[in-house]
Amino acid sequence: MGAQQYFPVGAEQKASNRLFAQYHAHYPSSEKENLIKALTSQVSPTRVIFATIAFGMGIDLPNIRKVVHVGLPNTMEEYFQEVGRAGRDGQYAEALTFYDSYNIRKHPHGVQNDMIQLVTCMDRCKREIVLNYFGHKSEHKHNPLHLCCDFHKSICTCTDCESSKTVADVKHDEVESSSHPTLKAVRELSNNAKNVLRERLFRYRESLGSSRSCVGSVSFSTGFSIDLINESVKHCEYMDSVEAIEQHLPVFCKEHAEVIFSLIEEVYADDI
Repeated sequence: MGAQQYFPVGAEQKASNRLFAQYHAHYPSSEKENLIKALTSQVSPTRVIFATIAFGMGIDLPNIRKVVHVGLPNTMEEYFQEVGRAGRDGQYAEALTFYDSYNIRKHPHGVQNDMIQLVTCMDRCKREIVLNYFGHKSEHKHNPLHLCCDFHKSICTCTDCESSKTVADVKHDEVESSSHPTLKAVRELSNNAKNVLRERLFRYRESLGSSRSCVGSVSFSTGFSIDLINESVKHCEYMDSVEAIEQHLPVFCKEHAEVIFSLIEEVYADDI
């Protein structure tokens, strides 16, 4: 992110001005203390914390709005304790869990079956599952329904949900209608040149993973996905500028668009 990771714009590039932070058992105690002090003062620029279970032990921050798990906690108890860090001020908060087939194999790394059932269940209230596990009953008082969980969001018929479904349908139609872009080809690359472009894009992607501390996969932590590489190669003959790449390809930031365009230009020059 470069200078974009600091706030406000133009601020000194030091940890206390960074928009994100990390918190784990091996992080220096002084840094952890400074982070907590800033967060509790309500003036911290930090908006995202990459943390292990070390965060939250004896820490009471009332205004955390979202807890995101990358992978599954081992037990329902761990999950309940970790998501419970959000919304302590009584205001609406979200808990999101990202997982893949590796995470939900039978008891991977000690993950209990209750956790696997929680994330894979699509026809029952998630809140009800968690509360029932601890011996409590769930009384549905959420209005609109989508404020409860993903299951209730799927069946919610409030105005906002109906509108979003309509927008999603419209976007789907737009994608279908644009599957054959109206852009005109500005260059012609041989199949060999496209293979070279693909190799260079993968090389750049690998450099992103080795040059920073990655949380999750390279795609997740940098936004430079394999799908982006495939789309870049597929439409390389139509991309005549950085702006065209930003408009027509699923790039995460302008820096990625600039790199993609530069590589396309290099490969094209070598192919002439």
